[in-house]
Amino acid sequence: MTCDGTPIDCMNRIALSIDMPEISDNGATYLCRIRKGIYFAPDPAFRGKHRELVAADYAYSLKRLLDPALKSPWTWLVDGKLVGGDELRAGAAKSGRLDYDTALRTNAEGTGLLMSHCRNAKAFLHMSTCSVYKPNPDPFHLYRETDALGDNESPFSPTYSISKIAAEGVARACARAFDLPTTIARMEVSYGANGGWPAYMFDGMRAGQPVPLQAPGPNLHGPIHEDDICEQAGALLEAASTPAVVVNWAGDDTVSAEDWCTYMGELTGITPEFAYQDRWITNSAPDPTRRQELVGPCRVNWRDGFRRMLAERYPDLLLIA
Repeated sequence: MTCDGTPIDCMNRIALSIDMPEISDNGATYLCRIRKGIYFAPDPAFRGKHRELVAADYAYSLKRLLDPALKSPWTWLVDGKLVGGDELRAGAAKSGRLDYDTALRTNAEGTGLLMSHCRNAKAFLHMSTCSVYKPNPDPFHLYRETDALGDNESPFSPTYSISKIAAEGVARACARAFDLPTTIARMEVSYGANGGWPAYMFDGMRAGQPVPLQAPGPNLHGPIHEDDICEQAGALLEAASTPAVVVNWAGDDTVSAEDWCTYMGELTGITPEFAYQDRWITNSAPDPTRRQELVGPCRVNWRDGFRRMLAERYPDLLLIA
């Protein structure tokens, strides 16, 4: 459709921009002024707070469409339509990925700068991820802190694991250089009232969409509730040392994504449909033994935690209290 005032167009225009775009340069430039007061949900990615939509978010979304590593089926929407876009995509296709500089600057350099600024702190807690582990072909493998690291080739964030591994290296070096006691905590699947991957899966279930999973399954993980995260953060700081302590930060229960989606379906009457893919989020279920030794057991088991999450986020959909 064109911008002719149809109901769909009006809805999008009112929601995202102040007015119709200003077109110049014979149709080569579109100036859109973003409406103030549009916020993302208070996701953990934004430290649990609302974050206002900015122009850079649009640029980021467009660059993701251009990234050949993502193999997006919607690339045709931007092919030949953005100045410099085709050149960027052609250059990225040579290596199969976009430039890693931004990811390394954010994760690795950012970690070093922050630790330098906090060099006189009593302790430092560096948040890493279980995505740093080299994927193991055994779907039932539980990753230990001493397992091999490697690129997990995330389909929607191809620079993620490599930049996180680099950040861990910087954190290790800074812990020794500044004599700053440090804990490197490799977070797994976090969830709770603020959201998380399981909540986003349920959002898809509600919309009638299949849940994408890594083939052939099962997809094992170690979900940890936000209450346990908050309770254990202080203890992980107390456990910090030089050289840095490395620990998997996950729940006590190893559970498959198939099982937790099925359980959410039982609680709400929404039956999940699974779509297995050859390239998706790989299994990253960690061995929680080291974390249990440092801070003790979790208080929230996964079934209670998922039921609470649904009750807090979707109270009208919960069939079983």
